[in-house]
Amino acid sequence: MKKTIFYPGRRSVVFRKGPLGFLLQDPSPEAKKIKNNPSLWDKSEPKREDVVRQNALTVVRERGGDVTDVSEVLGDYSLQFGKYKGKCFRWLLENDAGYTLYLIRNLQKEEEAGICITESLSKVNLLTFVKYALSFKEIKDALDYEASKITAASSEDDQLVGFGSRAKSTWKEIWDGREDGYADFILKKSCLHGTRMQKLQQYLLKKQQSSSSQTNTPSGEPDKCLVMEEDEGLEAAMLNISPSKILSSKQAIDGLLQKHHGEKDILKVVDQEYAQIVHQAATDPNSMFHPTTKRHISGYVKHVAKLLNTSSAMNTSPEKLLDTQELWHSLTEGQPASVRVTTIQPDVFNPPAPASATPITAESLEKIVEGILQKQSQQSEQQQQKKKQTKRCLSCGQPKSRYETSGSSVHFFFQQGPVRYFYCSKKVYDTYAADGLSKPNMTFEEFSTTTFFQKELLETKKRVDERAEKKRKRTEPQPTGRVCRFCHMDLKQGPNSPHIHSGFPGVAGKYIYCPAKVLSMYKSQGMAKEMTWKEFCKSPFYEAERQRWVAEKKK
Repeated sequence: MKKTIFYPGRRSVVFRKGPLGFLLQDPSPEAKKIKNNPSLWDKSEPKREDVVRQNALTVVRERGGDVTDVSEVLGDYSLQFGKYKGKCFRWLLENDAGYTLYLIRNLQKEEEAGICITESLSKVNLLTFVKYALSFKEIKDALDYEASKITAASSEDDQLVGFGSRAKSTWKEIWDGREDGYADFILKKSCLHGTRMQKLQQYLLKKQQSSSSQTNTPSGEPDKCLVMEEDEGLEAAMLNISPSKILSSKQAIDGLLQKHHGEKDILKVVDQEYAQIVHQAATDPNSMFHPTTKRHISGYVKHVAKLLNTSSAMNTSPEKLLDTQELWHSLTEGQPASVRVTTIQPDVFNPPAPASATPITAESLEKIVEGILQKQSQQSEQQQQKKKQTKRCLSCGQPKSRYETSGSSVHFFFQQGPVRYFYCSKKVYDTYAADGLSKPNMTFEEFSTTTFFQKELLETKKRVDERAEKKRKRTEPQPTGRVCRFCHMDLKQGPNSPHIHSGFPGVAGKYIYCPAKVLSMYKSQGMAKEMTWKEFCKSPFYEAERQRWVAEKKK
């Protein structure tokens, strides 16, 4: 029987995950503290790989871990690069998985570009950390998920290289131009799994294997000559085309119309295909493209379309068809033609009566000027009447402005923090005359030295606080849905409601638990306070409420 050894100090990586089990890539609070404070970064010289390994073995032994477990030993390797220098590999995976994925992606880009340098101690430590991180399924799943989000090309041949001097070339271009040695260079490289270079390498290997199998397989019968699809109308049109005979273009267009009869945009398709026929079959393609060619082709196509489709909106009248036929005949035979021109008479309309020519005299000018001046004076009077009036004091009836009073009272505005105080000497005198205030026209400087000033400030501050409290109560959110009649809170379950939507085992229907309602029903039986749902389920009142609910459901 194999003896099992127990290691009490064994440690494993505990990744931070969200509620759905996905890896959290944002840094932990401890990592954020180091990341945002450069004074906490270790700026010492990096250590050699053997020293780092020896220190990790010492830590594992002192902790009581398994020194034969490569993953556990690597977890205690100390980082020799970056802002988290000095922390162990395990700590970085647990506290900043996003930074780990960033390091792996950067290393993949360097390998794809062919600039991966492994001479420095920091880079050796980085390669060791990446190898350790890729041994965990959580890191691989995160990398595969990011790779799956990249939109793939329509086929492997259209994939872009994406790195190096040939980044904008496609995979097919790399294979077709393999004589330059770039394909052999990629095939000989050793690269990480999942990188662009590794995918290109697999594509080149497939192409290499398929080409070698094709060259080794003998062909049983000679290759057949490629023949054109049998299309009698198109073939006859192409054979009959000659730049010296314009009539052959009519036959070609007739064949194209028969070929594309019933299709959408038949005129556009026929024009495009006719141009291709001319370029392919004519000895001198440019000889047919004189200024009248496009015109007589489109005119003839429209004419034939009208003959084929008599219900079309283009078929206007027999006279129009006759004109089109004559125009086509003149263009094909080279004879002059006359096109009927229809003269449209202008519409008859009733023009407005001419304005009476009244001579302008000096008297009429004076009346016009007087009317303008009168309107201006009326506008200025209206503006003066609309002038904003100063507010008046309710105690003395004088304007509240300290400069517009008649002298019977003194006004002053005083502000201390949020408290704004309006001083009126008559109001203060009427209020505190019985308490000893004797001067009715006391200035504010004199009043501020008396004890009555502090009383006024306290009263004003109390009024300000009362108004603020009323405003605060108005801004409190009110329940928007159904409200419980016992606690007057939202009946819907949520963070702002004590209600719990649950049910009793074996009883159909939903039960809404309200602590206030239950307390009001069972207070006489010994319930002392409102209970949460968990506390209520453990209490002796749970069964009584269940029986009450069953009886109520039967009603």
